[in-house]
Amino acid sequence: MKNSLGSDDQMRVVNSEGYETLVACINIVESKVYLYRENGLLVNRNDFITYIKEYGDIITTSHDGLNFIFKKKNKAEFSILEMSFNGFKFIKKIDITAYLK
Repeated sequence: MKNSLGSDDQMRVVNSEGYETLVACINIVESKVYLYRENGLLVNRNDFITYIKEYGDIITTSHDGLNFIFKKKNKAEFSILEMSFNGFKFIKKIDITAYLK
């Protein structure tokens, strides 16, 4: 299955029948992402503990639920990651120390 974003900013995958919308559920306590079809069938389950170790905790998400901001405690930098079918994808790191001076 190939990952893509639809024009309405929903997570979609390409299957043999065309595009299919997926519903993502995030379990913050267990650090897991579950992707379901609209009929409730579990399609994929990903663990994102490695992302938390590297980028810190999730502090916020975008309005469409596809982009996340991670931040390590006691550090003045944020990391932006995008959710995809296979987990998170690193987008950008922002160091705010320069802006605080």
